[in-house]
Amino acid sequence: MPDGGGIAAAIDYGLRRWDALGRFLHDGDVAIDNNHVENLMRPWALGWKAWLLVGSVLAGQRAAMVMSLVQSAPDRP
Repeated sequence: MPDGGGIAAAIDYGLRRWDALGRFLHDGDVAIDNNHVENLMRPWALGWKAWLLVGSVLAGQRAAMVMSLVQSAPDRP
């Protein structure tokens, strides 16, 4: 392939984001991935269709506030 195909695209992607990809090497507090955050968000992403039918706009706003509060609360026993 003259344009390099998928491998060239992957290399270009990495080179364009080189600083961000290596940031965790310079700062030990920065995680190499965001799997922890994605796992916290997954239950909310899976339920969004069910929450479309909350009954009214006001009920939807209240549900959104409660879910935001619960999701943003610190993970402590």
